[in-house]
Amino acid sequence: MSPLELRELARPLEAVDAIVHRDEAAITTVKAVSGSEPFCEGHYPGFAIYPGVFVLETVHQSVLQHVAAGGADWRRALLREIRSARFLAPLRPGDVLRTECRCSLSADGTELKVQATCRNGQRVSAEVRLVYAIEERP
Repeated sequence: MSPLELRELARPLEAVDAIVHRDEAAITTVKAVSGSEPFCEGHYPGFAIYPGVFVLETVHQSVLQHVAAGGADWRRALLREIRSARFLAPLRPGDVLRTECRCSLSADGTELKVQATCRNGQRVSAEVRLVYAIEERP
């Protein structure tokens, strides 16, 4: 298996439970934070917090689903840059992470810029900006 194929298989968790909305320029997904995952015991004992890296993974998997749902199965999105990630409020077991991603494809179709707002209810828990390279599948 090639390194690219391995990278596509390497997912620490299923970070998207459902797609709530999708159109040409955006996708909204949800993820229930259960607290039963093994990392919760050590990611602050007695005060479990959903790790920030998993919030990033939720945004990333949302973007991959957005690209896949676009009908361009000859394309793939490769994360090139985490332009910014601001974690503003913790997510705890029982919370529902709602991820709203606005996606902007470059004129030549080779770059996708993503601005994501992650919420628990009305509270913003994170703001993330990512850049993807859009390539043809080998």
